[in-house]
Amino acid sequence: MYINGRFKSDNYVKENIMVNNQLIKELESYISRHQLIPSPKMSESPIPDSVVAESRLSYLKKARIASSKPTKELDLFTNMDVVESAQAPPDIKDYININREPKFNEVLFDFIDTRQLDDADVYKKANIDRRLFSKIRTVKNYKPKKTTALALGLALELDNKDMDKLLSSAGFILGKSDTLDLIIHFCLEKKIYNILEVNSMLDYFSINIL
Repeated sequence: MYINGRFKSDNYVKENIMVNNQLIKELESYISRHQLIPSPKMSESPIPDSVVAESRLSYLKKARIASSKPTKELDLFTNMDVVESAQAPPDIKDYININREPKFNEVLFDFIDTRQLDDADVYKKANIDRRLFSKIRTVKNYKPKKTTALALGLALELDNKDMDKLLSSAGFILGKSDTLDLIIHFCLEKKIYNILEVNSMLDYFSINIL
């Protein structure tokens, strides 16, 4: 059944390819080696009132001393601000036109044309509904979901560099802190492009399928 343009199934793994145990072990090892761990949070233990009071007094004392000092340095920075504000701001429209990169559908269909692929073969391989694919082609500024972009990148059998290019054109990246991203990294390195096999790995880690 297609829901919102994507095929869904309550028993996805049972109905499709089961991931072999060896591949799962490799994937688990890959994730544990590459996943970025957030920095430990600062201690949340309460600060004693005496320390807070002492710090407040110290701050007030420093503020009084600072207020009695000459203000030449402050005047210098103020004058610099006036000079900078007097300069004409850059033309934002020119900046955007010069630096804008191709949109998602431009990058996508450039890959398809370069590889001389048929549209139907691509959206079927990506497990994407024809109507959704047609919308991507015809709507100029269409921005897909990240999962849709990933599915199309896998269908095109892109390497890491080209997958990054496709994703960035839609405003996404492949990071190293998210398990979904790490699974995709793993599949690209192993050249695993079969959408059913990739989805089985995602399902194993309780992640929504592409």
